[in-house]
Amino acid sequence: MNYSEMTDFEINKAVGEIVLEGKWACKPGYSGNNSTSWYYGSVDTFINPYPLLPDYCNSWADAGPIIDKHKIDLVWYEIDACWGAHKGMPCAYEKSPLRAAMIIFLKTQELSDA
Repeated sequence: MNYSEMTDFEINKAVGEIVLEGKWACKPGYSGNNSTSWYYGSVDTFINPYPLLPDYCNSWADAGPIIDKHKIDLVWYEIDACWGAHKGMPCAYEKSPLRAAMIIFLKTQELSDA
């Protein structure tokens, strides 16, 4: 899968599917690729206010525990003006370090399922 072509929302949703074990849904009456319309929790037991789907691509609070748990390395490449994320062989290069790390997380999950 070419994660670099995905939007932040699509990556957040893919990461959330794994981390939140699929326990997220679209708030009734909303749809689309707007992060503020997606929430997590059991659809049968949603509470008000709904907890928002974490923003793994832009929030250190959301992405940090994943980066730490999965030992994902982040490196700034001055020449290319981008961040590199690495975990063994899978690598990702992005303008955002968190986005790069989440791509590596998804790639490693893909490899472990193979």
